Amino acid sequence: MMGFRGAALDQAPGYKDADQKMIKSMNKEGRFPKHFSQKVNIKKVSMDVMRPWISKRVTELLGIEDEMVVEYAISLLTSSSGGKLDPKNMQVQLTGFLARKSGIFMSELWELLLSAQENAAGVPQQFITDKKSEMIAKRAEAQKLQEELERQQRTAKVQQQGMKKDFNPTGGLFGVEKKKKIRIVDPDELKAEAKAKRELEERQVKEQALQEKLRVAQAQDQAASRAAPAQALRSDDRDKNRNRDRDRDRERDRDRGRRDRDRKNDRGRDRSRGRDREKQRRSRRSRSRSRDRRKRRSRSSSSSSSSSEEDRKKSRRTFRD
Repeated sequence: MMGFRGAALDQAPGYKDADQKMIKSMNKEGRFPKHFSQKVNIKKVSMDVMRPWISKRVTELLGIEDEMVVEYAISLLTSSSGGKLDPKNMQVQLTGFLARKSGIFMSELWELLLSAQENAAGVPQQFITDKKSEMIAKRAEAQKLQEELERQQRTAKVQQQGMKKDFNPTGGLFGVEKKKKIRIVDPDELKAEAKAKRELEERQVKEQALQEKLRVAQAQDQAASRAAPAQALRSDDRDKNRNRDRDRDRERDRDRGRRDRDRKNDRGRDRSRGRDREKQRRSRRSRSRSRDRRKRRSRSSSSSSSSSEEDRKKSRRTFRD
């Protein structure tokens, strides 16, 4: 799993500006429905009723169940400040998941929210109407089952009277060449079957409600489990970055120490070289001086010897004379 890094939306104003630009362009093109101009206070809406509809509608639009999209849509509804919602911004935020179908989803959702906030129970009128229709259908089905039970009772009663002619279930008697076999049904057995059927339907409804609660709990657990590894991964990344920075600082300090030592060694080497050169210059200078002194001495000695020889010659000449 890759690390989730980034910044919150309020810390990235560039994204907000992009969303506002998109909303303005869509407003100019008239791509938002008119009822988006009406305000909704989410505090007046029962989210327990809206959550199943959101999950069902998202599944219908995507073709698959996606708990992340459902939870994200619900979080956009419940995390609004002051209970006020912006349907245009929500549609833009959901476009990344629902694509072009985000407009259909938000239009239907906003109509339901407008209807729900007008109801004292926070339930959309459409849900109430659908529930009434469902109850009427169940009542009609129960009535049909009762009529079937009564018909079977009449059939059993006629069969018990020993009629030899076939009995028409819709009413009336007529003779046929081939007699139909009619099963004698006990009324008590029919009542027991009807009761068992009702109990089975009630059990199915309870199981569906329980499955819905389990699904919501699993979605919450999955969201928490996804958040926990991400948080642990972020802490691990912080530790790794901290250790890497610490190692880099230590390496930089070691490099600085090595450079200082090399610089000191270079200075000492330069000093020793300078001292050696100075010694060499002094030795050359002393040698040149001693050489000059020897030359002067040799010159002076040669000149003194020549002058003494001349003196001797002069003295000899004077003596002769």
